Amino acid sequence: MRSPILALLALLLSYPLAAQDPGSVTAEQMAEYRRLASPGPAHARLARLAGTWDMDIMFAVAPGQTQRVHAVAENRAILGGRFLISEARSTEPFLGQDTIESVTIFGFDRRSGAWTVFGLDSFGTYHVDAEGVAPEDSEIVTMSGNNVDPRTERSEPFDWVLHFVDDDTYVTEILFLMPNGAMHKAVEITHRRRR
Repeated sequence: MRSPILALLALLLSYPLAAQDPGSVTAEQMAEYRRLASPGPAHARLARLAGTWDMDIMFAVAPGQTQRVHAVAENRAILGGRFLISEARSTEPFLGQDTIESVTIFGFDRRSGAWTVFGLDSFGTYHVDAEGVAPEDSEIVTMSGNNVDPRTERSEPFDWVLHFVDDDTYVTEILFLMPNGAMHKAVEITHRRRR
């Protein structure tokens, strides 16, 4: 029995083609649609990040003051290799929480050439997302987004930077644009593959 969700998803994805006159969709257009809907080189790079990772997390808690927390992430490719999901957990106390959890989903949109990130964590009931255009083989990918600070209710532009270091190391950073125009590194996470 087919899942109703899968059937709905197939219908939504095929809508742009179905909306055209059936005789007007060429074999070349259909091939291009399939190419853009399939994982490419960027997705293969993300899939290589699958596995268990030890995380060294640096939080900038005040000007000139940082705090380190360690966590473990389980990464896996999802949706046929189109995205990488990272589920992380730390049991070291931080900012009044005994446990910190996060879910991060990385992707690459072949239509626009944009890298994407979607993040959730136990610090709030909201998500953050960002995107940035960069070649599929970039060693450093910068994705930009906006976050509303719950304390000030101001929109704060930020960059989420992904550094592909080597097969056993990658680094993510979150930097906020300050009112004076400077970028402030709020978080830096070094991921090392667990052997």
